Amino acid sequence: MPPAESELPPRESGPPFFFLHVMKTGGTAFVFNLRRNFRPGEVYPADADRASSEDLSPYVSISHLVALPAARRRVIRMYTGHFPYVATQLLDMPLRTLTLLREPVERTISVLKHFQRGFARYEAQSLAALYDDPFLFEHFVHDHQTKLFSIGAADRPETFASTLTHAQNRARHLGGADPAPPTTITVDAARLAVAKANLSRVDVVGVHAHYAAFVERLRARFGWWPDGVDASARVNVAGDAAEVDAALRQRIAADNVFDAELYEHAVGLAR
Repeated sequence: MPPAESELPPRESGPPFFFLHVMKTGGTAFVFNLRRNFRPGEVYPADADRASSEDLSPYVSISHLVALPAARRRVIRMYTGHFPYVATQLLDMPLRTLTLLREPVERTISVLKHFQRGFARYEAQSLAALYDDPFLFEHFVHDHQTKLFSIGAADRPETFASTLTHAQNRARHLGGADPAPPTTITVDAARLAVAKANLSRVDVVGVHAHYAAFVERLRARFGWWPDGVDASARVNVAGDAAEVDAALRQRIAADNVFDAELYEHAVGLAR
């Protein structure tokens, strides 16, 4: 149920907000609580932005985001979605940005379990087998957070840090043919430097391990959740704490050194 008008913080006259929701960093629960601070239609995507209740394309599609009509933009006070940092630049408007990052080994395990329980194609496979899936690895695991903060307009991203459309992504998860490579970028030291610089430009950076502190900083800065928020609430985390083979953890750490460095940068910014 949407909040009553009297329960909302005063309407601000500043630029809209943009929450860069990195997959499996605690953002789903955050967005659920975030909506309590805004009026119907002020958070993108709203029901009116979707073709149906199952339509997730507005939440991931950059082309859908930048094509929003001016009348719709005038209503939006908070943009949310699984978007790379460059989406905030492509909107070409003043924004106040916030994001959450997560330690890459834990994020990867959570991502693999998300796909394992979300698609019949993956549910019978082990986490190690899913980690070895070339599509999942390159599009959702391999230095994924660094990709999101370093990919640029010249790379022509459409969903996440990929040139694939939402329909193409979903078709692959449902068992369709592999897309013709390349569809995502390769991270190197130069990309890491760009990612760090872009992350430093985000107004409020939080990390999953200190989610409550992130919420408190936003309460103090913007007056959100005047009566407090249950920071322990989580969404889409079933099974995340289950024991995972140490060898797989070691592989993930070895394969995601750029993400590990970006995460340490995020921890410093969050302090």
